[in-house]
Amino acid sequence: MYMDFGGFNMDSTTHTMILVTKLWGLSWSYRDGFLPKSELRNEGQEERKISHLPTLLEYMGFVHFSSGCIIGPFIEYIDFKNWIYLEGHYKDMPRGDFTTVWPSIKRFFAGCGCVLLHLTLTVYFGYSVYFCGKPEF
Repeated sequence: MYMDFGGFNMDSTTHTMILVTKLWGLSWSYRDGFLPKSELRNEGQEERKISHLPTLLEYMGFVHFSSGCIIGPFIEYIDFKNWIYLEGHYKDMPRGDFTTVWPSIKRFFAGCGCVLLHLTLTVYFGYSVYFCGKPEF
């Protein structure tokens, strides 16, 4: 029985659905790794094939990748592995030289400014979201 329809509670079925999609994609990529190149139908299968099983640490990291719920439940294992080891099209990502610190700080303060603007409008001036639906708006 589902008790919180339309709510924001995550129960075990949410994790299970994400786990099924990840393992399904991993198993198809592993299957493609054992097929000869002539039996693969497109170049995407060639790029995503896995010829050996991941280690236990790689597998657990892939399955329990916390951002998977944010960006979507399905991410290819080879993309995850390339991102972790900075290979493939992730090899040119900035790393270790603080080139991403200043843009991150700017976005953080821009977000703080938006929160401050929202709080100023709602608390100090008394505007609310419901005001937007009124004719005075």
